[in-house]
Amino acid sequence: MRRLVAVVVLLALVPARAWANPLFDPTPPKVDPDPPLFWSVAAGFATAIVPLAVGGSVLATAGENDDSPKRIGVHLIIAGLALAPIVSHLISREWKRAAIFAAAPLACAAVAIGLLEGTPNLLDEGAPPPRIAFGAALALEIVATGIGLVDSLMIKDRARKTHVAVVPTFGRDQIGLSIGGTL
Repeated sequence: MRRLVAVVVLLALVPARAWANPLFDPTPPKVDPDPPLFWSVAAGFATAIVPLAVGGSVLATAGENDDSPKRIGVHLIIAGLALAPIVSHLISREWKRAAIFAAAPLACAAVAIGLLEGTPNLLDEGAPPPRIAFGAALALEIVATGIGLVDSLMIKDRARKTHVAVVPTFGRDQIGLSIGGTL
């Protein structure tokens, strides 16, 4: 019981200490009023389109019985789509958003590559269930990449509104944190 009281007192003092601390500034952080929108979006789209074009040409020129170039082409396409939102958000210095919008494309890329490498003849004449799962993973990756790139187009709207607040909350039989704001 003493430990619980000590934890509650400590958590109650944290916000008071944070507000009294001159290093803590409750005003939103200053951000670049003119973020690099053009370069961010251009680099993201180039990261998606160039590997798509190169991988597609490798797939198109691969022989009928040669599976290795086909796999290389698909790997290029998958990697380019997975990296596009990451590159776009990192150029605009949005580290958290890069991590958030990279999660779905990277997960779909991992599933697609796992199916591609784990299933023999997936690209030519494999069984329908893994081929359907591979196509679904690739389609979801394309959609998630598109969402991430569209989000990077809205950097100017977010440049003035970024603020996150973390506040400890107390209640009967509960202790917690409340997180709110805009990312």
